[in-house]
Amino acid sequence: MRRIKAEISLAGKLRLEFVGFAEEACEEERERLRKILVESGVALRPEKIIKKSATQILEEMATNKKESEPRHGRQQYEA
Repeated sequence: MRRIKAEISLAGKLRLEFVGFAEEACEEERERLRKILVESGVALRPEKIIKKSATQILEEMATNKKESEPRHGRQQYEA
């Protein structure tokens, strides 16, 4: 399962982490989210983008796959 983690500091800094996205999908989703935020009136100033290594992405995808497997019983860019 892909997800976006968002943290907003008391100083108003937004930190986004795209989890489980491959390179192009991550860039597309980041741009889509950026457009939504700007259209909503959020002023963005990109500070830095830190790309994850292929190993980090594969580990996230493996973890996400385990989390999405059915269970018996009960049913991480700065702007």
